[in-house]
Amino acid sequence: MDKKDKAKEFMPFDTLSGFSIELARRRENLKRQEKKEPDEETASRLNGVLAGLKKGDTVTLTVYKEGFYKEISGKIDYIDFAVQIISVNGKTYYFKSIEDIKN
Repeated sequence: MDKKDKAKEFMPFDTLSGFSIELARRRENLKRQEKKEPDEETASRLNGVLAGLKKGDTVTLTVYKEGFYKEISGKIDYIDFAVQIISVNGKTYYFKSIEDIKN
């Protein structure tokens, strides 16, 4: 018997196939958050900061995506005020998904 076959004998056996995957998925879902709508003051501040940004500026964005808040830092690749999108490090985000901006 070669080493690979012998090693397979001692590998852990998952008696409940897929159970650990389902547990991990459920744990992840418990961490999800509802999107917080900004109050008028916060929305006004974000709009002011966005209006002053241009390509090449370094920013840190807190964005809401798929149930999670994520912090993204980098240089602005592209910003379009008509479509209301910003691209940082090659990833594009809608203005409405931005929770906070630091520059």
